[in-house]
Amino acid sequence: MKEKASLFVVAPDAASDHAIARVLDRLPRMPLAGLGGAALAAMARGRGSISLASGRRAVPEFQKAECIASAQKERCLAAVVASCEDWSLEASVRLRARGIPVLLYRVTLAPITVAPERLRAAFDRVATPLLAELEYLRSEGLDAHGVAHPSAEVTRLDRSTARTSLNLTPLAETIAILPGSRAEQAGSLTPLLLDAYERLRQERGAVDARVLLAPNLPPKTVRWIEKCAAHFGVETFQVDPALGAISLLSAFDVALVPPGTASLEAVLAGVAPLIVHVESYKKALPDAIARLFGNDRTIRQTDRDGRASIVVSPLGGPRLADALGAILDEREEYLAALQPLRDRLLEGAHPADRVATLLRPWLVRTGVRATVI
Repeated sequence: MKEKASLFVVAPDAASDHAIARVLDRLPRMPLAGLGGAALAAMARGRGSISLASGRRAVPEFQKAECIASAQKERCLAAVVASCEDWSLEASVRLRARGIPVLLYRVTLAPITVAPERLRAAFDRVATPLLAELEYLRSEGLDAHGVAHPSAEVTRLDRSTARTSLNLTPLAETIAILPGSRAEQAGSLTPLLLDAYERLRQERGAVDARVLLAPNLPPKTVRWIEKCAAHFGVETFQVDPALGAISLLSAFDVALVPPGTASLEAVLAGVAPLIVHVESYKKALPDAIARLFGNDRTIRQTDRDGRASIVVSPLGGPRLADALGAILDEREEYLAALQPLRDRLLEGAHPADRVATLLRPWLVRTGVRATVI
């Protein structure tokens, strides 16, 4: 019996795993190969085999090597990849060398720091919710397509239910503290963000906060964050890897976040994000992302171009606390300024439908038919 061709997937984290699974729900059933989490593993059961990524920690080296080797031998029709890390780029390059088209689906929106020529070598198409990134990629010769943000498809708790589930103080102004999903960044930001919150709490009194822990942080970093939070009397909460922070953000008035996925999830949830990153990460912001949020060394409570506010550290707790207080006081004006960005992130409604449309022409190719099983 002739071996059925498969769809190659690379979904190294829980958000990507569920986002790509939603895409595959809209396509004919076919064997899967590559790397994914629990959602894709369930879809692959009985029709192919994928390496199971934890979603709660970084992909181990042996799985990266397995993914690259699999890309070189699997009989595939196409591939959808949700990572720009070196190992996933290598897998994508090997797939394309065999004539297999590859689509990059931008799910977790860490800034792209890869040179354009490497992106062109790795991907036939890119689907991104970021308008500035879309323009940047097109200017560099990539076939880039705009989609709504994948978090738009995630079920969110209403404000009352979310506040109850997080045990927040009734009627208090609330701050979400999201240190991010990168261990070094999270370790550096956590004390700064908690100190700013504590200064604001001492000044105002009726303010409450929760630290939302990204699901893929290593245990050592989680212990450090929990220790810092306990010092300031703030509870931590582990984010569900299948839902992401957006499912809970409606509970809050302001979110202290690094640039990336969490900052955009806050915008989608109608929460004012105060975006903070340490100086060492400033160099990693490409022009496309910087243009989206601004790239200024000073605090701006409202971007006059209607985009977002940003704080570039290093700066002390008092200045960050002042910015946090200002955004709480001007929250409605601030959210109104962010509405154009929110509209762009939601444009096109269902991103899984759009990504499935981009993949579909590749799934029936000359001499090879995707079999519905």
